[in-house]
Amino acid sequence: KQALTLREKALGPNHIVVAESLMNLATVYDEEDQFDEALRLYYRALWIQLSVLGGQHPDVSKTLNNLGVVYSQGLGRHTEALALLHSALDIRLDSLGEGHPETADTYDNISNVFDEQGHSDDALVAGQRALSIRLAALGERHPDIALSHCNLACTLESLGRTQEARKEFGLALALQQEVLGESHEDVSSTLQNLAALAASEVRQHHTCVYMD
Repeated sequence: KQALTLREKALGPNHIVVAESLMNLATVYDEEDQFDEALRLYYRALWIQLSVLGGQHPDVSKTLNNLGVVYSQGLGRHTEALALLHSALDIRLDSLGEGHPETADTYDNISNVFDEQGHSDDALVAGQRALSIRLAALGERHPDIALSHCNLACTLESLGRTQEARKEFGLALALQQEVLGESHEDVSSTLQNLAALAASEVRQHHTCVYMD
């Protein structure tokens, strides 16, 4: 907050650097589950970005993407989330290209929203596209590859394809252990998902934990 106040005084309230501070502060509020305040700051940043940078700038797509995540994961407002994420995707495809990692991020977020809506077939298509882009752009040993495998596993589980889901979780776990280390929280999450998947084959129910 102090950095934001200083920048507003020095540069004026509508400077693009102020938008950067607003984005950073909004992310903090999002992580603290203060979603209304996060939305307020993201929208204020978006207004500045649109005014200064125009509607097709990558920074605008980043803010739209983050807004979509707040609406989906924070507030459960999936229809609004999907509209924002598709807008972010259109800008990223135009300004960054199909093969950019940030484009993959938005495909992955869209996949998660589709799955939350029960559109698991659409979720699988978007999730597979995210993985394909990440493999080409980042290589096989990047942590985001493990993230894609985990999210694909959750989608496959939603579709009742438990053997394929287990395989995806296994690929994610092996990569996480190698790249992040045994004590990383993502390793713990994947182990929990694997254990719950095994249990769900007995009780036929498991709420999968997506990663972001």
